[in-house]
Amino acid sequence: MSSTTPTDTPTLVNVQFRVALTKAELVQAFEPEAPKLAKYPHMRWKLWTLDERTREFSGVYLFDNERAAREYLDGPVVAALRADPHFSDVRANAYPVLEGLSRVTRGPVG
Repeated sequence: MSSTTPTDTPTLVNVQFRVALTKAELVQAFEPEAPKLAKYPHMRWKLWTLDERTREFSGVYLFDNERAAREYLDGPVVAALRADPHFSDVRANAYPVLEGLSRVTRGPVG
């Protein structure tokens, strides 16, 4: 993301990390958090993924704009992931969405 003024462009956030939990343990840990996260300001949706073979988790989010994405990345949720001993190699990035191309391929940006 740029260090200039944030844009109003929908922004995709990808948070990835390695997990020291089984799938069942991860789901159990995150299940109570999902409804709270669903109310996060300016977040349109989130997809949850886990590669059980590599124990690589990825959360993919769509935020209304770059400012909201940046606030999420700099906020308490990502900080808590980085501090949790069950998670390692936490990576979090944001990418402005190319809305026109995404609509052509039925991307849920609108």
